[in-house]
Amino acid sequence: MKSLVIFLSLIFVGLFSSCGSKLQLATSTNSILGKWKLTESLIDIGDGKGTWTKAEMNHYVKFNNDSTIESNLYTDLKQYRLADSVTLIFVREDLSELKYRYAIKDSGLELNPPCIEACGSRFIRVDD
Repeated sequence: MKSLVIFLSLIFVGLFSSCGSKLQLATSTNSILGKWKLTESLIDIGDGKGTWTKAEMNHYVKFNNDSTIESNLYTDLKQYRLADSVTLIFVREDLSELKYRYAIKDSGLELNPPCIEACGSRFIRVDD
């Protein structure tokens, strides 16, 4: 009986140890925090033929721990908050809010503002 308790305890500790490290890794790679460099923009004039175009300027957005934003692209956006796993809410200087769709995948961030036609921005994570 004693060996069974020890065996079950080791399994229990092993499961929690491995889950903790996987959760930590997922949180760090899927976090919106940090600095992101613009790589592509999507613009569609409304005919459904929009294409992703390589960014030619050095634009960035930085999401800080205190919910503030630094950016040379979104200059009127001052704060952000995550509404859920796909919705990012930006707060402008005048305190109005904008809902963006966002996704983090393959070390990239995609932001889709509220457009009538297709539009969006793709970023890669960069060192500060």
